Amino acid sequence: MALVLPHEVWRDQVVSNLGVCDVSRVRSSSRPSGTSVIGCDFILRRIDALLRRYGLSGLIDVDRHGGAAGAAPLPGGLSRIDYLCPRAVSAGAWWPSLSLAVYKTIGHLLSYQGDSLALTTDEQTGENGEDGGPDESSGENEDRQEGEVAEPIEQDGDEQDDLMESVPDQGQHEPPLPPCPSASEYDTWHWCRSGAPPSQEGDDESDESDESYESDDSDDHHNYPHKVGDVRFCILPTDEAPGNQPYDTDDPAVEEDGVFRYSSSSAFMTDNLMCYWSGREGAEDEAAGDQEILMASVPRNDARLRSLMATEAFGDCIVADTHDEDGGDLPLGRTVVLCGHRSNETVAAHLRVARWSTHIDIEIFTTEGCVGGGVSVDECYPITVRHARDVLRRVRLEREVVDQGRRMDDDDDDDE
Repeated sequence: MALVLPHEVWRDQVVSNLGVCDVSRVRSSSRPSGTSVIGCDFILRRIDALLRRYGLSGLIDVDRHGGAAGAAPLPGGLSRIDYLCPRAVSAGAWWPSLSLAVYKTIGHLLSYQGDSLALTTDEQTGENGEDGGPDESSGENEDRQEGEVAEPIEQDGDEQDDLMESVPDQGQHEPPLPPCPSASEYDTWHWCRSGAPPSQEGDDESDESDESYESDDSDDHHNYPHKVGDVRFCILPTDEAPGNQPYDTDDPAVEEDGVFRYSSSSAFMTDNLMCYWSGREGAEDEAAGDQEILMASVPRNDARLRSLMATEAFGDCIVADTHDEDGGDLPLGRTVVLCGHRSNETVAAHLRVARWSTHIDIEIFTTEGCVGGGVSVDECYPITVRHARDVLRRVRLEREVVDQGRRMDDDDDDDE
């Protein structure tokens, strides 16, 4: 005699743990065990489970009505199953809208390190390294509401290997606090951001040290399930958001690798576009991306620095603040996009502020090429310097940074 499972057991314990392709096959198998079980509500409950898993509930969603606004639902809602495909998880559609707008606006003006800036999301893995559904020992199944489906089991091992790249444990390395930066220390902020010291020429152990930061046992891919480029992050709830700005669910707060926090995902995207993916390490990258042209150090007790770090807006420039986990009344760092974000602009430039224990570094980067025959920084980089002066004049630091700052573009000429 054949054993017939109760409808709820078949739906919630069996079908809910099948992969996408298997769910499609089961639906087409018969009406009692297929179409009557796997319908619009089943698919939407499964999508909701995935959104909760990745901390994205209330931030993004699928089209629950089908087609244009006000249109009738699609027959059975079956097309919505496409949202569960692994490729959809890696698609730009999963990126919060304002961050994507920033990327589209200024991204074409920069060069990036790595092959792609596509957003990826790590799947949960069991002890055997394969994709799995919810951990039964965790009690999640007991907390599941009646009629709610379990999180799906995906079984594409190759894609999982790509998504589960481990990253350096940045929390174990404290950045140095140089009393006075030298020419070779201008990338100290990158050291702080990357969690590892910059590679030294002739260091045969550099490759091994990079590998030592990798760890298959790291929990980074669980605590920070999203990744863009080589940077992992998670969405912060309202009570953990840094800064004093109102929380925007369309542009939520972000924590990066347990080290830095941003009051919005667009600030996170802007800061990382300028810091990591603008190409500033090595002659080839600098030629394709931006270069540092000016640097100045100002004592930390200078009263003008509070205005520089606390001013919420500089005209229509984009401002992105970096906070540490301890918070504080002032951000740890600040990026001000001077140009490149307005329509028809062909030069991208930004001002970066890094706050140290004894001083604050102010640096200016640009994609603008040096004008031939120019001598002063105004003559060599007229577009960039004009925008920089407009911002620095507001906080009375124009003379210290532009007129008296160190010309970093001269270093290459001196080396030759």
